[in-house]
Amino acid sequence: MSLLKRFESRLPSTGVGAALVSFIAIAGLGLAILSAQRVAGTERSFAGPCHDGYWELGINWIRGYGYTFEPGGTPAFHRPPLVPGLFGPLTLLPKPVQRPALILLQSLMLAVMCGLTFDLTRRVLGPRAARWSLVLLLSYPFLYVDVASPLNVVTQAMCVTAVVYLLGRELLLARSTRNLSQSRQTDLSWAVADGSSWNPGIGSENRDVPSLSWVRAVLLGLAAAAAILTHGTMLLAVPLLIAGAGLVGIRLGSLRVIKVGVAAGLITLLTLAPWTYRNWCVTGRFIPVVGGAGLQYFVGIERWSYDEFDGQKPAWQRIVSASLGRDITDTTELIHFWGFKDAALDAIANRRMVDDLRAHPGFFAKRVVLNAVEFYAPSVRELLMPRTAPTKRYVARRGAMSIVHVGLLVMGGLGIWRTAREKKSGPLWLAVASIAVLAGGYLPFVAGISHCQYCLQTLPLLAFLAAASVKEPSQECKERAASAETFKLIAYVPRPLGLRPRRRLNHIGS
Repeated sequence: MSLLKRFESRLPSTGVGAALVSFIAIAGLGLAILSAQRVAGTERSFAGPCHDGYWELGINWIRGYGYTFEPGGTPAFHRPPLVPGLFGPLTLLPKPVQRPALILLQSLMLAVMCGLTFDLTRRVLGPRAARWSLVLLLSYPFLYVDVASPLNVVTQAMCVTAVVYLLGRELLLARSTRNLSQSRQTDLSWAVADGSSWNPGIGSENRDVPSLSWVRAVLLGLAAAAAILTHGTMLLAVPLLIAGAGLVGIRLGSLRVIKVGVAAGLITLLTLAPWTYRNWCVTGRFIPVVGGAGLQYFVGIERWSYDEFDGQKPAWQRIVSASLGRDITDTTELIHFWGFKDAALDAIANRRMVDDLRAHPGFFAKRVVLNAVEFYAPSVRELLMPRTAPTKRYVARRGAMSIVHVGLLVMGGLGIWRTAREKKSGPLWLAVASIAVLAGGYLPFVAGISHCQYCLQTLPLLAFLAAASVKEPSQECKERAASAETFKLIAYVPRPLGLRPRRRLNHIGS
């Protein structure tokens, strides 16, 4: 047995096993890195402005001060509630153990993400591809940065993966039902042709498929609501994923996916309704999940319009001034944790966003394209705007991100090419469409901030695509290869003694 085969044999073979291995690996390495940083005195900052205020919201919410960034502050409306609700109990722990507890919690979430990805990959591409998808997920270096950061990206990635997994299971069921129906029709036609009796009981274990699985509908609805309550862009992405799965289900001849999607949508709306009502009570405006779209739109304009280190006034003064239409010199009274304190100012920024879209559609399209490239290759900004890079270490880190992501994209392309040769690339194109939907919500705003943290929710789909490049050949492919070998043997003429070497008859089998 080769070393590679031996390594593969030691990897888990089930989704539960993959989740367990993932939890041990992520939690173990995350805690080891934290311990080493504490010993060396290089532990990174915890919470504060660089982590978007989710930890501060959890602190005040769990202590009864309301959904605010500080006791007695204005109610926050630009951060969704799920992540602060999860972080709240951790803030009651002693400070030295808060970050280790966070690592354990988020390791559990990432383990669920890895387990679901493994199971779906196994069902679609086979066990070998599933094992390598797990290897790719656990070898993603920035996973161990995210696990120790009090941000929303880990929770969002887990919830999005759950939505994709449940939709994938529904589509697999629809496909198997269609294949079973076609098989029965073929058996019936042969029976009629032969004049023999046909036994419809064959394959009865798959015969009775329920028209609507309430359990899966409830799970999908709750997972969709949870994903939406982790980030505002999911309010558009998740319904598009469900609607897209419904269209594919119709193409497969199954209304079950539509029924499950509609039921899940109703459950999602009911789950979101209390938070939407709360936003209306504290702001007087209809805000389904979060506000802040206008301000983030102008953050995107600033990102591709100015040099951060060109000696002009600070970036956030430019951003707030552009979003409000007047010169602002002090933003501390208007902004907290990258969002407006006053809902009226947020409404002004939204109106100015619409006006700017109408006035500069070409520049908006250009920014969308640049953000699409920067989403996976953040080095593009340093190439186009060199003075935005503060240090060489920053450039090296962004370059490493670009190399890792481009490598995964190349492997994904190879996976699509390989499955296309077997005429089984449909699931992979669905994965590509899902990535486009999930990433598309960020493109009008900002896509490549920090360590490309928004990529994490698409990482399971990237691993799925990349794993297709190493999957086992299909049975049809093996049969074609065997036939080709047979033709090679037939295409040789035996070499008589003393005559010239045998020659291959290329025209045979062509």
